[in-house]
Amino acid sequence: QGGNGAFGGICARLGRAAGTDLFRFCGWLRRWWSLTTDPAFLMSPVSRRDLWKALLPLPGLIAMFADQGSGNLVVLDFSFAMVLLFSSCLPTGALWPDIAIAAAHTAYVGVHSFLATSGLLGVHVQVLCMMSMAAAGVHTVALLGFLLVGTLGTPLMPSAWDANQILLCLYVLWVNAVVEHRVAEAVGESGGGVLGYKSMNLYTTQHGGMYYESPQLVSG
Repeated sequence: QGGNGAFGGICARLGRAAGTDLFRFCGWLRRWWSLTTDPAFLMSPVSRRDLWKALLPLPGLIAMFADQGSGNLVVLDFSFAMVLLFSSCLPTGALWPDIAIAAAHTAYVGVHSFLATSGLLGVHVQVLCMMSMAAAGVHTVALLGFLLVGTLGTPLMPSAWDANQILLCLYVLWVNAVVEHRVAEAVGESGGGVLGYKSMNLYTTQHGGMYYESPQLVSG
């Protein structure tokens, strides 16, 4: 009985510790969502969303070089790059553009998997898209949707996602969520300013443009 009682006490302590950790994690999730969906963060230069024109079309351009020799794939890659270029003109202060960008990547991966079951990119195009969206500051929720749809749709695709690709995408997803939270927290603590650009008096507009505000001279 003494052994059973000790074991029960250990299990109770482990259960309480797990409950405490779960409660803290839920609190972290609520704070992460509040911070990373704040327009002040989404429109700040540190979110990298003002670089969409330079970063979003890259997967399509890289795929064009990788798919040389296959006319259909090159046309698909070029069309995808153009769609992403147009998507870069969407407002950066909301989340619905992120969903649209992730949906475009999902559709591209699906079509590409049917047209190219091998080659330089082959099935690794999913990882390329995931890393590209994360680098461009696309919200983690959109990345999660891309990963879930791709994983659940694996049985329908001729070139299915394997365990290595899913693990790589999960790694990118988690790193993006943690870094996104840390940067958004810093922006929030700075009072909604544009972290890292304050000394230059640089500010960003809703569409990613930037303007300079001259400092005011105070006479003594």
